[in-house]
Amino acid sequence: MLLRFYYFCFLYFYKDKPESWDGWFRALLLVELTIFGICMLLGLLINKSVLHLTPYTRVVSIALNIVILIILYYVLAAKGRHENIYDEFINHHWNTKRTRIICWGIWISSLLLPMAIAVYYKGYISWQSS
Repeated sequence: MLLRFYYFCFLYFYKDKPESWDGWFRALLLVELTIFGICMLLGLLINKSVLHLTPYTRVVSIALNIVILIILYYVLAAKGRHENIYDEFINHHWNTKRTRIICWGIWISSLLLPMAIAVYYKGYISWQSS
């Protein structure tokens, strides 16, 4: 239910955009990026040496992105499910400006936190005073 509502928030954003924008697909990509960002964040928190596995990690990351996108497509968008999700949540009590802003905040933090932690682990920034 939460994943579908999260997807709905992005669908809602793209509702008034031109049809050529393919809002359902852009919303699907935003959900996929969030899940991948959270996976990267967890990977960095569990094992910071992940940063040193560059060639192998890149291939695995690309494969993981594609797998996540395919799974999300079948769960959220295939066979017009995106229209059903939109209809389900358009009049739902969760559909408020505040909850949509929270969803966008989650999306932004899922992109920024892994990068911030990676920079911290590389030693470019430090939380201790010099």
